[in-house]
Amino acid sequence: MLTLRKLKEMVDNPGTDQRIPSAKHLLEHEKAVAWRRLGEDAEIRTYQNGYALYRVHQAVTVFPIHACGGYCGYQHGVKDAPCVESERFGQEAWYLRLVLEGEDRICHNQEAKERMRTISYSVISEDWQAMTTGYIE
Repeated sequence: MLTLRKLKEMVDNPGTDQRIPSAKHLLEHEKAVAWRRLGEDAEIRTYQNGYALYRVHQAVTVFPIHACGGYCGYQHGVKDAPCVESERFGQEAWYLRLVLEGEDRICHNQEAKERMRTISYSVISEDWQAMTTGYIE
């Protein structure tokens, strides 16, 4: 069984100051090291350059493998959430911790998209008079 610890030994460590490559770049130009299908519409791939690509349905995210250590979960502001130490994940199948990271990142990205689409009703109602009359009284 390929563990997360062994995978981290096999791939490069890109560091924190390097720009994260796009999913397209990884798929077209980088050498895959490990790949796992997670059902009909999900997969996780790792690359020699130290990045992982996680895809579920149409959502895709790329992240550095070496940044995946312990895990406390994406708890939406919940304090004192139970955590799992990085040593525990190091002994488990390589994809377990990476899937958690991928899910958290996709969830975070989706929430950010939704926040950008949200329009404040109060802003609309305040500007409504100016829009209809062409001036603010």
